[in-house]
Amino acid sequence: SRGGSRFHDTTLRQRGSGRQTLPRLRGGLALLACALPLAGGFLLPAGLMLKMALTAGDAAFGPRFLTLAGNSVLVAGSTAVLATALALLIAYAARVDASPVSRWAHRVSGLGYALPGSVIAVGVLLPVTRLDQALALLLRESLGLEVGLLFTGTLAALVYACLVRYLTAALQAVDAGLVRITPRMEQAARTLGHTPAQTLWRVHLPLLRGSALSAGLLVFIDVMKELPATLVLRPFGSDTLAVVAYNLARDERLGEAALPSLAIVLPAMLVPALVGTRVYIGGDFTTVAGISLHAASTGQPIKYATTGYVTFNAVLTAGKIYVLGATAGDICPAADLTTNWRTSLLGIAYSTTSLRLLITNTGVTN
Repeated sequence: SRGGSRFHDTTLRQRGSGRQTLPRLRGGLALLACALPLAGGFLLPAGLMLKMALTAGDAAFGPRFLTLAGNSVLVAGSTAVLATALALLIAYAARVDASPVSRWAHRVSGLGYALPGSVIAVGVLLPVTRLDQALALLLRESLGLEVGLLFTGTLAALVYACLVRYLTAALQAVDAGLVRITPRMEQAARTLGHTPAQTLWRVHLPLLRGSALSAGLLVFIDVMKELPATLVLRPFGSDTLAVVAYNLARDERLGEAALPSLAIVLPAMLVPALVGTRVYIGGDFTTVAGISLHAASTGQPIKYATTGYVTFNAVLTAGKIYVLGATAGDICPAADLTTNWRTSLLGIAYSTTSLRLLITNTGVTN
């Protein structure tokens, strides 16, 4: 309906909804209606599991718990890092390359989320097992090494299966961040002689740190509770918290299953709290309209530039991106931006004294 047009909203202007104050009785009922799902769906079950873990848990489970938690964090962390990196590459390739190959790669990479974990595990197990056997035979005949099963005998096959299943979660988060970056930013970088890889590293990655963090966290939470693929592909002696919780609950040892179950839920509780704190600390952010061309007293008119080139009495680094700093009136390279600060792009240094203005309020928190 838009004729293939694309729009990039980089401003912070949002139409807020009006706040309505409810009377005391209605306010109490509204609070109760919102609190009931939270209390019945999370607080009550979590409280019961915590009570069972403290009263009926296995005291000898403590040392083994650290091993299980380490296996879960290793699988979830490895998958999150790989999924975020692949999502950045796939999303950026689809953005800069309009060929059918890039578009289909972007679409196919998100199909795994629609398949059950057990189906993906079986589909991964057969080719990876043959690859393991072929690789072991090659190393034995050529180098005389007995390496065993490098993929199915370790957590590598499980990480690969989780990557296939949850890559789409990271891809959607990265796509949402790329939409807020206007194409003129990468076009300016290419005009200054940067390759696509340099543009991704120096222009997009500083602006996508928040989206990449969200992508990694989403994948981490999903993999922590993944059960079907883990049951099929885990090597001997490498159980995770999800597997142990399932086995104990199946044997009706609910008190012993409470601790690993709570440990699986813990990242899902802490991550949104950390992300919310990170966003809130930044406070109210300023929307940049332009750069003043002269000094002026309070209430006096000023002239400011929104496009073109501005000369500074300072030494800039040609090719670097400059953003609004945390100090009033300060500009700094994007790499030096203070954390928890909303990135407002000013432009790219054309020379050591000239800045090409590309004013963009990204809406992305550093």
